[in-house]
Amino acid sequence: MSCLMGENRDIFFPKLSEKLHLITFSEIAVKYLAALGYEAYECASEDEARDRAAELIPQKKWPCYFFDSDTTGEKDFEEFFTDNEVLDMGRFESVGIIKNEAIFEEAKLDAFLTGIANLNVKEPGISLI
Repeated sequence: MSCLMGENRDIFFPKLSEKLHLITFSEIAVKYLAALGYEAYECASEDEARDRAAELIPQKKWPCYFFDSDTTGEKDFEEFFTDNEVLDMGRFESVGIIKNEAIFEEAKLDAFLTGIANLNVKEPGISLI
């Protein structure tokens, strides 16, 4: 979407709200299995899920072992921008845009481009600029 509708240096992100009913990965898995015609069958362990697969799958039940995540730093709600960034929240209903300026030192960029142009290319027919 950003490639087709964005400007140079725009960053697109989903608009989220703490009022949204965010669902867990296990809820996503249950809904996905239901869409495929399976009932999620919750098992007490990973071993039980593996052991019962041959029995349950023909019954259109999919053995699942769900466990609590222990990922450090995991957040219930993700923020994609800071208070110091310029945002466009009005262009799209479900997507916000972070507007970024080009920040660079012109002298360093010129030195880099000159260095690239001066490289000794040994392969005939190759042009770097």
